Amino acid sequence: MIKSLDFKKLTTLSDEKLILALFISIFLPFYLTAAVLLIAIIYIIKQRKLSDVFEKNGNAWAMAFTIYTFAVGLLNLNFVGAACSIGFIALMLVGAFTRKFITPNIFEKGLNLTCLCGVITTVICLLDFLYNELILNHPGVYRCTLYFLNSNYLATIFATVIIVCGYKVLYHKGRAITYYSTALICAVGAYLTGSMFVWVEVFIGCAALLAFTRRHQMLSALFLLAGTGIIVLYCMPGLLPRIQDSNITTDNRVIIWTVTLKAIKAATPFFGQGFLTYFHIQGNYPESYPTAHSHSIFLEPIASFGIIGTVLIAVFFIYYYKKVITCRNAQNKFGMSALILAITCAILVHATTDLTFMWIQTGLFYCLIMSGIGIEEKLLKIE
Repeated sequence: MIKSLDFKKLTTLSDEKLILALFISIFLPFYLTAAVLLIAIIYIIKQRKLSDVFEKNGNAWAMAFTIYTFAVGLLNLNFVGAACSIGFIALMLVGAFTRKFITPNIFEKGLNLTCLCGVITTVICLLDFLYNELILNHPGVYRCTLYFLNSNYLATIFATVIIVCGYKVLYHKGRAITYYSTALICAVGAYLTGSMFVWVEVFIGCAALLAFTRRHQMLSALFLLAGTGIIVLYCMPGLLPRIQDSNITTDNRVIIWTVTLKAIKAATPFFGQGFLTYFHIQGNYPESYPTAHSHSIFLEPIASFGIIGTVLIAVFFIYYYKKVITCRNAQNKFGMSALILAITCAILVHATTDLTFMWIQTGLFYCLIMSGIGIEEKLLKIE
């Protein structure tokens, strides 16, 4: 029955070009990413595909959440947060569109493009490193940021590409060496960002991917590799950049979390103050550490969205992940659901200390990967 599904009839050449352009835009300067995202929204509206995008799948809850957070942001004079609400619905709209019209061929092309772009970005990182070291001769610890606004955002992009390479190795075995090489090159890029937690993100994502696909021997080898790495770092801690600053980083997190708790208590936990509440209120607390968000997946929803907003977006994700788990349990021919669950695990673990997914490039990357579940949904309908 699966063979009777003609994916070519589910999309047009224009849809394919748009989706692939979105994949590429992740690796462009963030303002160009925003421009491509805007073009995608205009295309969806012009082609009259809004009705297709918002059918079922709990998307109405995401729209209700957006309206709520936009209103809350305006009422609290959090205009940056209100603008973020518009950006959020744009990402959700593009993700829903891609989920509706994606095909296996487009999805795999898109992931291949991210692997290629990851390699190119690593080369740019190396050139930037050499420029800073040999020409500018800047003292201190080098952290590559490029045009990703924050080095941790760039680190998460590299981590996600590495996990995608793991997915490719499992489901495209004829090119395993290519994807192993790509992952290794992107690991160099991740190292140049100076992020410490990115390695935990990579490990959790790859371990989850192997667990969901029942590759027990490879999972054991991964644990052995991770254990060896921990021993090496214990003996030579200087191999990991900034590890000597871990105490400072931890202290800064504690300051951020303390201020966030004070803000939640001051505003009551029911309504929140809109996206990026910490950024909005940090000036009210002299002891605050300057940053954009609370750096905690446990505090950010209540601080920014309140209990009401958190419930609204939680319902959407419950709808979504219920379908992902159903697809994963129903068949194993395609690995989109396993990749989505692996990326989700990596996000959630990293989100205990930093919310790197709350940015246009990383957020779009996750939305596009999450849209891959549309392929397995179509297969289940045919079966």
